[in-house]
Amino acid sequence: MQLRDGIVVDSFSLSLVLQACGRSVDYTSGRRVHTHVVKLGFASDLFVQTALIEMYAKLGTVDVAKNILDEMDQPDMVSYNVLLAKCV
Repeated sequence: MQLRDGIVVDSFSLSLVLQACGRSVDYTSGRRVHTHVVKLGFASDLFVQTALIEMYAKLGTVDVAKNILDEMDQPDMVSYNVLLAKCV
């Protein structure tokens, strides 16, 4: 998907932005990016969902991360491990 100024948005670029939000402990920006993920149609992308789980877990909102995991159609081992790693 292409946004203004020729910027291409895909699951990889979204996951990088989500990782940055988690590392900077910026809940407000992370929530905004999550809103864009939904609007752009990436909410069911496994790669993006896992990045969302990791971001919310790093932000200390493990309950939100678990809700995303619970809503996934087919979570994989990576998705589970990301959440479990943040709980230990």
